[in-house]
Amino acid sequence: MKFLLVKSLMGFGDRLECLAMCIEFAQKNNMKLRVDWSDSIWGDSFYNYFSIGVPSFEMEELTGLSVYPAYWKDRLNEPLTEEIVNTKPELELQVLTKYDADVVVAICTGNRMFYTDYKFMGLKVIHPRIVDTIQERRRLFNLKDKWGIHLRGTDRFKIKEFRERRFQQLYIKLVHRGLLSNGVGCVVLTDDPEYAKLWSSRDKSPILSKLLDTESKGIHYSNPEDLGTTKEELNIQLLIDFFTLACCKQIFSTTMDSRFANMARHLKPYINTII
Repeated sequence: MKFLLVKSLMGFGDRLECLAMCIEFAQKNNMKLRVDWSDSIWGDSFYNYFSIGVPSFEMEELTGLSVYPAYWKDRLNEPLTEEIVNTKPELELQVLTKYDADVVVAICTGNRMFYTDYKFMGLKVIHPRIVDTIQERRRLFNLKDKWGIHLRGTDRFKIKEFRERRFQQLYIKLVHRGLLSNGVGCVVLTDDPEYAKLWSSRDKSPILSKLLDTESKGIHYSNPEDLGTTKEELNIQLLIDFFTLACCKQIFSTTMDSRFANMARHLKPYINTII
């Protein structure tokens, strides 16, 4: 094994979870790793936004090499699609296994590893606008002393009553902790306009997200043309919100299993080297 090609088809938090596992595998096996996020959800080059702590490679280097799974032999440049995920279960890899091939293709489905320390990822944001915006938010809102509130809605909560119930549960927790009355202060990140309205009706903490009408879909599933924007702009706004959250003193979410919020927590200790 010499090369690890990582494809994906999911939200950003899930991508980071899988990428961490792949980076560790590449490091342990002295492999080069390339991230292919050309799928319909991300739709842009990973390397326009990030660098990581493992050497990359050019696709031309893979010419004539053996590939596992064999399905990808003549399809290495093709993006991962929902059809492939749904009809090719044999492509799911346990990325901690060694394979008898020069090139291994991981599609980031199946079981995942979790870590207590994510420093090994070597993740760094290299997009100037994202870095500048995060640094500005850190100064303007003193994020290191603020509680980051992640109101996860859209694709997760399509039923209004369920959304409102989750909101009430989070709000009550914040009140019980005294966070809305003792001057600690919060900043709010969300991809859900309805959640933003609910929050604004109760509290004056700033909502920092650039809200868009996503019609009960996660922002990562939205068609940028329908929203009057571009895929690059959607990615930029998502990353600005994610790393804003990671800069906060503590992070709360309406969804306990939100990968977006959980990965922000995991990367928070390294935010000064990431940004």
